[in-house]
Amino acid sequence: MTDIASTAGALAARPARTERLTMRVDPGEKAVLEQAARIEKQSLTDFVLSSARREAERLVGTQQSLQLSEQDTLAFIAALFDPPRFSPRLEQALERHARQYGDR
Repeated sequence: MTDIASTAGALAARPARTERLTMRVDPGEKAVLEQAARIEKQSLTDFVLSSARREAERLVGTQQSLQLSEQDTLAFIAALFDPPRFSPRLEQALERHARQYGDR
């Protein structure tokens, strides 16, 4: 009975699925997906959705993260603690901008 109660609780906590995805697969692909879903003790829909979501989250996470080599990391940290000085031309441009717009 514990399995039924925990399953019911998990279903109640899951957000309502109101959107639909449709795809066509060949019989061999479907058979492999069904076999994998059985191994994971999931419905085919839950297996495909959880697998696709896991991969999507991995890709999005990879896209949103920045990975630097050790050398680049050290250079980045050094630039944070000791930023480069403005060039004289940039300093002049900033001063002109401040005089013109009064925001420096």
